[in-house]
Amino acid sequence: MASASGTWHVSADIPIDPVLLALDGFKDLNDDENEQAQSSGVEEEEDGEEDERQTISDVEAVPLALNDDVDDADDAVFNRLAGYVTRAPPGPEGELESGMHFQQEMDLYNQEDLPQSRRAHQPKHEVQRLLGEANMSYIQGSHQAAISSLLEVIRVDPYVFPAWTTLASCYEEMGDREAARQMRFFGAHVDNDEEVWKELASEFRESGQAPQCLYCLRKTLKFNPDDVDALYELASIYRKQNQSSKAVDAFRKILRCHAPATHDFDLLMEFHPLLIATNQQTLAAHAFRESYYFHFNRFHGPLDQPSDSPNTMQLEHVITLTDLLIQQEKLEEALVVIKSGQRWLQSRREQRSWDSIDDDREYDPPGLSREIEGDDMEGFEGFALDANLRHRLALVRLRLGDDHEAMIHIEEMLSFDVMQYQSLFLELGNALIKRDMWEKALDCFAVMQECEGIPDDPSHIYAIGICHHQMKDYTQALEALRWVVNEDEGHLEAQLRLANVLEEMGQKAEALEVLSAVVRLRARRDKSKLDEFSSDMASLSKAEKVAARKLNKRILEDQMRSKMHSLWDQVKAAEDGIEEGDVGALDEFIHTAGTMIENFRLAKSNFAMNRGVVRIPKTRKYGARSDLTGQALAMQDRLERVMGFDDERPLERAADSKYLTVRTTEFYGLDCEQWLTLVIKYCCVLMVKGEEDVAIDILEHVLWSGLFNNRRSEVALRMTIIGEGLALDLIKLAAHYGSAYSIRTRSFEKIIDNSRRLAQMHQFRPEPFLIMLASLGGGGLQAQTAWMSLQLQKFIHRELRISDDSVKGLKLRYVAKSGRWMPVIKVGLSRRLGDDVDDEDDGESESAMVGESTQETPLPKVASPHLNIIYGQHMISAKAYQSALVYLFRAYEINRYDPLLCFLIAQAFFGRSMNRQSDNRNYQMAQGLAFLTRYRKLSSKDVITQEEVEYNYGRSFHGLGVPHLAVVHYERVLSSVKARMNGSDDPEEVRLTSLAHEAAHNLMMLYAASGSIDLVEARSKWLAI
Repeated sequence: MASASGTWHVSADIPIDPVLLALDGFKDLNDDENEQAQSSGVEEEEDGEEDERQTISDVEAVPLALNDDVDDADDAVFNRLAGYVTRAPPGPEGELESGMHFQQEMDLYNQEDLPQSRRAHQPKHEVQRLLGEANMSYIQGSHQAAISSLLEVIRVDPYVFPAWTTLASCYEEMGDREAARQMRFFGAHVDNDEEVWKELASEFRESGQAPQCLYCLRKTLKFNPDDVDALYELASIYRKQNQSSKAVDAFRKILRCHAPATHDFDLLMEFHPLLIATNQQTLAAHAFRESYYFHFNRFHGPLDQPSDSPNTMQLEHVITLTDLLIQQEKLEEALVVIKSGQRWLQSRREQRSWDSIDDDREYDPPGLSREIEGDDMEGFEGFALDANLRHRLALVRLRLGDDHEAMIHIEEMLSFDVMQYQSLFLELGNALIKRDMWEKALDCFAVMQECEGIPDDPSHIYAIGICHHQMKDYTQALEALRWVVNEDEGHLEAQLRLANVLEEMGQKAEALEVLSAVVRLRARRDKSKLDEFSSDMASLSKAEKVAARKLNKRILEDQMRSKMHSLWDQVKAAEDGIEEGDVGALDEFIHTAGTMIENFRLAKSNFAMNRGVVRIPKTRKYGARSDLTGQALAMQDRLERVMGFDDERPLERAADSKYLTVRTTEFYGLDCEQWLTLVIKYCCVLMVKGEEDVAIDILEHVLWSGLFNNRRSEVALRMTIIGEGLALDLIKLAAHYGSAYSIRTRSFEKIIDNSRRLAQMHQFRPEPFLIMLASLGGGGLQAQTAWMSLQLQKFIHRELRISDDSVKGLKLRYVAKSGRWMPVIKVGLSRRLGDDVDDEDDGESESAMVGESTQETPLPKVASPHLNIIYGQHMISAKAYQSALVYLFRAYEINRYDPLLCFLIAQAFFGRSMNRQSDNRNYQMAQGLAFLTRYRKLSSKDVITQEEVEYNYGRSFHGLGVPHLAVVHYERVLSSVKARMNGSDDPEEVRLTSLAHEAAHNLMMLYAASGSIDLVEARSKWLAI
């Protein structure tokens, strides 16, 4: 704040801005650490950068005012620089405003006013004069005057480092140590000296200002990224702040940049709890292993203490490394560490002959004699082995299956003081239970129970009960388990075990009571307690509700099953009536089938998340129990999942080997084929009746049902939507209309979408594309618009490219989820090649049929002309004739005897010749005529095909602007059609299905253009409706 005399002083509460951490030092540290992030897996602090940038923008918008007595108070630089140096409001906002604005102003001043030079900064004469006045005031003890002058120096030139140091000295002598530290902190940004940053980090650490200390440490690491002391301090602060992952990252860098640190067990033990807490057991094991072998190879024992390198390995370090190796299932290595580590602790490192012996005779207990043939160590007594290491040696031997060696150590451990090694006895007993060594496990727990100084614990007694039960000692097992249940009513495992014991003892009624209590307890555990009712009553009420809900589901299921069977019989009767000519049979079919399909669509279980596929655990849900109640619960659970009683339960995606996959193949007693036939028949009838919107809504909805979640059903439904696959004997009338929904309603977008999905399901096969082209034929401008979509063009090109890659032998990857082959493309490569990187189906789901056995689609070895022809057709439609010729000639090289291909090539040449940028128009026309002639030669000689050939000839000459030749061919078409009409019983049908309409229309246009009105009127009869 400003005093009345206009002098300035700095508040002792000025904080260091933590945001500077992101602006300078933190960024510098990241730049160094990121170079090694890929190899070490170190994750740097990058998540907060966006928030910090937002914080900067927020603080920039905060207006601050200075004292009016200061000269040039309106100066913006002074407001932003000197003001923020000497004034900071208390609280977190002040912390952000103080240092951050100063750092920002330093950057702005550097960019605007100072030249980018590495020469020593030379202040101006005015600044030197002011600095001299300030120094004189400081020498004379006039601190306030000195501060005022120094602030003016900083306002004019903030790069004058002596101004900052003198200002810090003023505050120091005035007793404001915090303000002095702040000035040194600001000045450190100007001088940027490593030692200054270290001193500041030390001062901030002593004053308990962790964020400021972190900032200074990062500044220090900018000069020397391998500064072990700074890294250690950084890790220590992170540990105190519970930022475990960052502390581990710092520890990783210490190990990477400072080799002696990897050999310091004291340092490793300090970070060991942190590594375990962050699940970094692999890193911990690696570090301890490296340090262990360093000590083992360099020193002869714990007493070997050379001056050049400290010897820090002790017993606890060997135990810790052993535990890490056991936890990672590296049992053989753990065995070596135990035996060699104890040998090293006994200063017997040179006795390496023990390594060639497979057994543990080196550490045999006293008094044990082994009888081994050819053994020359008769009378040898093993060396001493620490109790903790012997315990771990026994565990390793048990897990390796060396029971004989394990028993030697277990027998020795049973003689230990159980009060001192209680945890070892408990762990050893549990390990023996896992190996089904019940008697020896019972000995371990019995020693603990017999000790009066160890109170009885339910876990110990429960283990004793398990051992007695497995040993068929039911009386002792019953006593132990009842004690556990009385002590801990919530011990479900003990209650279930007690029920097993009672059943095997013949007390089934009591066993059933125990199981009932278990069921009630399980229900009570998952229920929130209500204040209005007691827990017992609440559990009973919930059990009744659950039982009633399941019973209601079964009753409704049976009722719907009976109802659907009755309706299905009515549907079959209606179909028979339609075949016999019954007038009301079709209406009866529509009513009955509509009722069935409506119930099908309203059933929630038929549209569950798992889409009709459940996976049942191969192992029983309630464990391997022999009681009848457990078997009933497991069977009930399995049947409920198969029958769909638990539809809300999400399908777990576990390993396939653990589950049995079951697919829904029937619904309400009718199988998939019956429902599929019913849906298609019903929708076809609706189309004939003119209710296409209702039909397509039904088809698109049932397509996602669980019952139709298979390839056969999806193909049939999509073919119905497209307009193919109407080979139904019942609905013969649909054939007269020539198409199903999409063709009848001219919904060409749906034709394209469903054809694409069929092409995705049948990769490398041309039939879906041919179906699409056949369905689009005669659709006019709407069909052409749908055909010319960019999305379809990219899809066809992608399919063509994958097929070409397969033929060329390039590497492809098989995606099991979608059942398709995909190219191996690096991210970003496609954009450089001018193509967009998008999904396989441009947003359409590719989910494979869950539970269906999928086999890899065979890769094509020989190129197919179909995709090239289809893509060439698309290029012709887009008037890209030159590109079309490329793909069409690729197809021509494969099949030279396709008349359609020759016709397309001719059209491409004609289109190219009519282009304004054509190189040789006449030559290209000649090429087109040559392929048009080949098209006539390869075409069939029947009358209908020849009419098509003549029409195509006429249309080609028409497009080339040769009308007199076009008229000849159009007239031939009309003559041929007229001759067929004269010889047919239904001449109108011949006219409607021929090309007479198109030929007459084109002739009328040509005649009208030439002024032959009489010829136009003569040909108009062909266009009569």
